[in-house]
Amino acid sequence: MELIDVYDKKKEKTGKTFDRDSGKLSKGEYRLSVHVWIVNSKGEFLIQKRSENVKHPGKWAFTGGCVDMGESSIDGAIREVYEELGVLLSKDEFEFFMSFKRKKSFVDVWFVKKDIDINDMILQREEVADVKWVSLKEINKLINDGKFVRSVNLYFDFFAKLLEKYHNITMEK
Repeated sequence: MELIDVYDKKKEKTGKTFDRDSGKLSKGEYRLSVHVWIVNSKGEFLIQKRSENVKHPGKWAFTGGCVDMGESSIDGAIREVYEELGVLLSKDEFEFFMSFKRKKSFVDVWFVKKDIDINDMILQREEVADVKWVSLKEINKLINDGKFVRSVNLYFDFFAKLLEKYHNITMEK
């Protein structure tokens, strides 16, 4: 059983929890999820291909997942990177990038600038089938080809503009 804190529409904890696997959120209730966008010195993003046993099988995505009960957003981000990729990062390597709201969840996006050798990663095979470094242009192509998880597709143009403005990462690279 994986317990998750329940949040209200203002992204404040309600004091309630639910079981991620079998519970359902009521109207006006949300969970908190994290995305971790790891970018190397070439301006490439680390993405992972989802395994066949998880939601959106075979699609590419950023590292991330639900924040567990009692866990902060940053702690959830650190845990997800370690669980899925076997890479331990420290809090000072993370920069909060933005938060957005979906139908039933808030998503906090964390930005990490780090060169990581893919060969040093220990993938959680239950969730991650593969990883690779790609440019924003390549992510856009994966989105257009229907090969990237939908949660990013809806906001990609907005994300790309923010990345260019605040991190000098463009679609041209």
